[in-house]
Amino acid sequence: MSDAAIFAISLGVTLVGLVISWGVARRRGAATGVRGAALSLVPVAPR
Repeated sequence: MSDAAIFAISLGVTLVGLVISWGVARRRGAATGVRGAALSLVPVAPR
């Protein structure tokens, strides 16, 4: 796989995770939402 394809997949997974984290934050509270957002950013972290 090329780097561009891997980046696109990582970005997609991150965006979906951030949307889910936003929904969780609205239902369960900010602490849980921030924890989810932090885990969502892992796929785009630099190597």
